[in-house]
Amino acid sequence: LYIKNEEHVFTVVELTAETDFNVRQAATRFLTALLTNCTEELQDIILLIGRIGFSKLLHLLEDKLEIIRIDAVRLFQILVRGNWNIQGIVTGENCFERVLDILHNKRDSDDDLTIQDCLYVILNLLEDNPPNHRGFCGRTCFQGLCGFFEQDLIQERHWSTRKVTNVHLFLQIIRTLVSPTKSTENIVACQCKVKECVQVFCYNA
Repeated sequence: LYIKNEEHVFTVVELTAETDFNVRQAATRFLTALLTNCTEELQDIILLIGRIGFSKLLHLLEDKLEIIRIDAVRLFQILVRGNWNIQGIVTGENCFERVLDILHNKRDSDDDLTIQDCLYVILNLLEDNPPNHRGFCGRTCFQGLCGFFEQDLIQERHWSTRKVTNVHLFLQIIRTLVSPTKSTENIVACQCKVKECVQVFCYNA
């Protein structure tokens, strides 16, 4: 019933930009709950708000408070899933880079669920979206992702269950980038980028 009135959703998005922490957090978590239960409907409504609305939500990924950034990652994990229009808007506003920044800040916390959430955001942005594949490989995003795993993979013999999950997600991202369902040009470009990063990894090892 709540989302039948689009203005209600517009108001929640506005509240995510409030200066008061409690209001900002409550609005972010409420929006995530709505997305979880009514994903496609909420995606369509948020698209009506336009880039201003997405800018407010993307700003949460750079919030000064870590707890808000973590909540924002969970929100984007659902928000971008299976929607090309949203994926195109947020990648154009450096969503990959913002998520990678959060990921790198968690580098020393293997068992932190936020790492897994960040990887899911990246995977959801890439699945069935060739333009995003080009953008991800054409910028320094893929190198940044490889760099996150590189040192830990070299140094550690025993991995936690969550780390195994994270590495599996990393491999899923690679598989998505080099999928044979894409155009030949895209495949070659992504394969070259993957090969380049693997060679650097092997050299450092």
